Order: sequence, then C-alpha cells, then structure tokens
Amino acid sequence: MEHGLRFDETRISGEDRVFSLQAVYFAKSVATEPRATYYYRKNEGSIMNIQSAELKKRRHADWQRVKEFYISFAEEHKIKIPGIPTGKLSRYILRWFK
Repeated sequence: MEHGLRFDETRISGEDRVFSLQAVYFAKSVATEPRATYYYRKNEGSIMNIQSAELKKRRHADWQRVKEFYISFAEEHKIKIPGIPTGKLSRYILRWFK
C-alpha cells in the first residue's frame, strides 16, 4: 500500500478512528453524506459488553493510545483536528493534568 495503512486488529477500542483519520487524510478525494446515519448493533457476547476490570483497563489504554496517535499525527502533518490540542505547550499541559 502506498501509505502503509493497516487496520489494527489487536485493539479493542478506537481502532476504527486511527484507520479512518489516516484514510481520509491520504485520500485523493472524499465523498460525504449530508445525513448522519450510523447504526450501532449491540451484541451481548461482544468484548465491548464484558465488564471485567482487565478489559476496562485495556479499553482505557487503547483510548489513550488513540489520543496520543491523533496528537502526533496532527503535529507530524501540521494539521488541526477539532478537540485535539497540538504543539509543545498543549502537550506539556496535557501531561501536567494527567
């Protein structure tokens, strides 16, 4: 692949966001749909519905990695992502309040 995009199947949370950000950024063009249409199917046996302490820790760690990826991707490509602070000062502030 030209940009090495891969869907990280080892994560249990946020893997779609990492892939989607890269896919949209590197796409030659993007089509949008004016209606917000998203159907989420709840599966009783899904790993997302298991409430063990270990899985909660894994999900939290995955989301932290997603946030860190967004920040580094934005800084590397010099883009702004709404809700994602970039720059040295904002990274320092984020670390301070963790």
